[in-house]
Amino acid sequence: MLRQNYAEKYFPNKLDELPINKNFINLILKCIQINTLQLLLIGDDEFSKSMVVTSIINSLNMKPYDKLFISKLKDQGVTNIRYELKQFCQTPSHLGKKILIIDDIHMFSENIQKLLINNIDKWQKNIHVIITCNNMYNVDEGLVSRLFPICVPPITMDAIKRILNNICILEEI
Repeated sequence: MLRQNYAEKYFPNKLDELPINKNFINLILKCIQINTLQLLLIGDDEFSKSMVVTSIINSLNMKPYDKLFISKLKDQGVTNIRYELKQFCQTPSHLGKKILIIDDIHMFSENIQKLLINNIDKWQKNIHVIITCNNMYNVDEGLVSRLFPICVPPITMDAIKRILNNICILEEI
């Protein structure tokens, strides 16, 4: 009986397991090492961005209560996001900084992006920030200036073939 789906079972857990350019991984590791994760991950491939964000969180050994994930899929208003951010940022973490993840910031209104700017300025000593987008030019300029924009390299077809071959061997398919 299948206890895990293949995506959960074979999804990279740590940054060094990512099938992405090693220079990109080293850049992220340096940001973690100097305790300054204020990233804007840019790319068209949602899967690659999700894989990178998940690997960063796993590499930091974050507890569930030390991370806040905001997505347009939740369809929250400005008031709800303001309250949620304030509650999250004010409470201290036992491990140091908490992590705020915002998916597809380009889908959020200008008011919410301005709210994020204010919270990043106010709580930058308490939180890491990882924001994803498809196009940096659809993100508020003030928000971009507070983050380190990095283009997420696409996964090559060769890397996908290696992963699939490995899964086939391990699963005896």
